[in-house]
Amino acid sequence: MADTNVVRFSEEQFLHTTEPYDYLVQIASATERDHEISVYKKFALKNCGISAGTFKDELRKAELRLGSKASQVTELMTEFPNQPIALRCAGYLCNETGVWVNAGLYGPVCVCPQPIMPVRRITNYDTGERKTEIAFLDKGQWQTLIVPRSVLATANRIVQPLSERGVYVDSESAKALVTFFTRMDATNSDLLPETHSATRLGWIDRKRFLPYETGLMFDGDAEYGQMYRSIHEHGDKDKWFALAREVRNSSNIVPRAMLAASFASVLIKPLRKLPFFVHVWSDASSTGKTVGLMFAASVWADPNEEGSYVKNMNTTNVALEVTSSFLGSLPLCLDELCLKDSGGYKGSLEEMVYQFCEGTGRARGSRTGGTQRQRQWNCCAISTGETPIIKEKARAGAVNRVLEIEFGEQPLFADNIRAAETVRDNYGFAGPMFIQALQEDGALDQVANLQKDFFRQVLALDGVTDKQAGVISILLAADRFASDHVFHDDQCLKVEDFAPLAKRREDVDTNLRAYNWLMGTVTENNFRFEPTSDNYNGPIWGKLDEVGSSTTVCIICARFDELMSNAGYDSKSFRKWADRHGLLETTGGKLTKMVRLTSISTPARCVCVKMNALDENSARDGYHQVDVREEDLPF
Repeated sequence: MADTNVVRFSEEQFLHTTEPYDYLVQIASATERDHEISVYKKFALKNCGISAGTFKDELRKAELRLGSKASQVTELMTEFPNQPIALRCAGYLCNETGVWVNAGLYGPVCVCPQPIMPVRRITNYDTGERKTEIAFLDKGQWQTLIVPRSVLATANRIVQPLSERGVYVDSESAKALVTFFTRMDATNSDLLPETHSATRLGWIDRKRFLPYETGLMFDGDAEYGQMYRSIHEHGDKDKWFALAREVRNSSNIVPRAMLAASFASVLIKPLRKLPFFVHVWSDASSTGKTVGLMFAASVWADPNEEGSYVKNMNTTNVALEVTSSFLGSLPLCLDELCLKDSGGYKGSLEEMVYQFCEGTGRARGSRTGGTQRQRQWNCCAISTGETPIIKEKARAGAVNRVLEIEFGEQPLFADNIRAAETVRDNYGFAGPMFIQALQEDGALDQVANLQKDFFRQVLALDGVTDKQAGVISILLAADRFASDHVFHDDQCLKVEDFAPLAKRREDVDTNLRAYNWLMGTVTENNFRFEPTSDNYNGPIWGKLDEVGSSTTVCIICARFDELMSNAGYDSKSFRKWADRHGLLETTGGKLTKMVRLTSISTPARCVCVKMNALDENSARDGYHQVDVREEDLPF
């Protein structure tokens, strides 16, 4: 071993050359190298006026210059101020001045003029996509940013997301920064912590639920960060529960149903059901519709306007789809659906209901070919408005998926102002309690059994459709489970509470509604079916054919199709339905009949419909109750 107490280099060499530092980093023995560095450091500080920091930096520069030889000798670590994690430098100089790399004859070159480093690897639970959480020092504070690994690996993509957050990077330095992140990730595979993430809220599996799962992190779209942060506990728990128990003890079913719907939303996925709407409406003002929606939202989140949880229809189709996908299992709260006509949402409310209740977004192509990953959600929507969400001529699918509650002028709360103040200041307590109870062993099976039992009870009500029974049974099951595990009371909603609200088969069947509309239209325009009348010179629609006590209206085919189309009904579908129910007079195997409208006219092809042949009782008799296994139904 060399005499390690002798300094081999002069003061001149320390001040004006790199020879002393090159010598030190190439000493093979770690013990000898550490001792030599200690001796030379004392000499440099005492005789040459070199500071300890300068001495250390020169050693690192020597390692960068010598490349692989230096890496065999010593393992440089990052030394950023207050760094969140210490990582191997991968041949870089990483200190308070930023990130530097040796560029051969040109010496050290700045990669980034501020401390920056990867601090975590993230794998998305749903998609398998990998991201990296990076940390950077900005104005003395460490900031973090989650970026897809594909972005960190591409020079023309890394600039925008990083520069927008405060990282000093441009198109010129982007390539060097990409290389830095790639090497740091490869060199520190054993040091970088790894975690799983999700881009949505709600159930991850049957036991884990975001945002209450500590082992998972959220890495969704940045624009939903505020909405994500609104989901937390705040205020006085006892004040919120006092209001909730006051509501549950009242006879007003409307706020109780909205509260039940808020809990029911998180049952949709584990019960493997489809999303649905609960729509509360009144054309009267100051009834507390918005307060009721805030009350439902306060189960989980900040219901205040600035909390960004409660939405309105001043939005676009895509934004509504993305919001539903982000919420996952938590309820979508929509206030004042009447704003749809003045907002950015294109399409009817009926189309919105269809889109939402499918639980899947539209398929869209990607820029690189193929299709984008379709967004999905498993939640219910709670909405308010001044009009029904489903119009008279809506299709059966939309009617079936909505539970509408009209409440006139009766206020939803004993004191709407006090209720609003309570939920604005106190929220987020009941949701975690409900989820914690559901995570207990056997709890989801218990809820499933409750829902099936309620389904059979609701389906036994006269004429209720299976889908409406499915919606109501989920509300009842959620309310019962919340009563047992959250409120610890016996103030549960009952099947009878929903009997006046449930849609019957005659309400849902589009063709039955079309038949009733047609009978009213014929009665209102009976003068158009009297070709021999001297008092009418307008267009003729057809004729009324009376045989005994029965009457058949014969409408010229072209006119019939026009009337049905203008009213929003499908002529072809109606004819087939009417024929199945014995309401058509036909000839020659066709769903029409040749009819002579006057004694002198030639026969015209008409649709001949028996009038008043399907009253309310016979309409119900036209449907046959069948034994259905509840698990085979979409609800």
